[in-house]
Amino acid sequence: MTKISEALDQYTGICKEAIVDSAAKLSKSFEKIIIEILLLYMVVPGRINFTQLGRYGKHGLEIMGLGLINLDAHNCMMLRAHQTPGTSELKMRNKSLTEHYIGVIKRYSKELLKLSHLIVADAFFSNSTFYNGIREYGFHLISRFRDDAHLCYLYEGEKTGKRGRPRVIDGKIDYKHLDKSRMQLLSIEGLMGNAYTLLAYSKSLKCKVRLVIWQMPDGKHKLFFSTDTTLTGEEVLDFYRTRFQIEFCYRDAKNYTGLMDCQARDPWKLDFAFNASFASLNIAKLMMKERGMDYSMSNFKALMAGIFLTKRIFDVSRYRPNQTLINHIFKELFGCAA
Repeated sequence: MTKISEALDQYTGICKEAIVDSAAKLSKSFEKIIIEILLLYMVVPGRINFTQLGRYGKHGLEIMGLGLINLDAHNCMMLRAHQTPGTSELKMRNKSLTEHYIGVIKRYSKELLKLSHLIVADAFFSNSTFYNGIREYGFHLISRFRDDAHLCYLYEGEKTGKRGRPRVIDGKIDYKHLDKSRMQLLSIEGLMGNAYTLLAYSKSLKCKVRLVIWQMPDGKHKLFFSTDTTLTGEEVLDFYRTRFQIEFCYRDAKNYTGLMDCQARDPWKLDFAFNASFASLNIAKLMMKERGMDYSMSNFKALMAGIFLTKRIFDVSRYRPNQTLINHIFKELFGCAA
């Protein structure tokens, strides 16, 4: 039986052979992109433009988003989006990707500190370079360590009175054999397994952290932390889990406000398109809240499109019918989408 992907493999194989036989010296990443583009030109039906290539391909631009999360409502409003520079541009600037992210936070640090001193980020950012960079501007980090992170219990014994630095750590934490006398069991509704919290010392960050160890039913574990040790374990876990609200902003912006549809290539035009997409999403969320509507971008967009079309018909006809009747129609129309 012929493999379902045999024709695709043969096509890409011919592309690879042509590149190998040519005199061109291409990096592996660029070679991979070229082969995929040549394949997409063959498989994309109809017009072959940037939008179509984006729909059928997997490569695209990466953007960094700064969002403000409402912990009580478990909702997020996007504040700013920045396109992530490529490897060659970072090399030209003599910066790492982490240093670029620190620079973005620095740019808006005064405005951000008016809102919160806590930055919640995924495990990529749980390193000393990022933490020390944002700490310089007054921020604390909430994130997740690698599962094998080197963390230690804090020494709680009496001071010896001897010269030199006081003892700080008291042994490495063994995740398979936790010393539960040094930690507190958390009671979190809906959490599978057990979660424990304690103050610990991070060898990578070189500081004390509020640590949450989540032991899952399958025997695995996850490590969440905050460099602000005044937070409780419940707050650390809740703050980190709420971080996923920013992912919902990306989802809705892609589906309903054209985040991925801009075909411009100028960086400033792209920057405008990204932030206009998130701004329109923020306005929609605010309007739904003010009108007491359930959050549904699909219903809201259908509603706004219907109202706009109705108004357009009246405007183009240049006829001004009975205002009371029109108000009644609009009230019915406003609720019909839901």
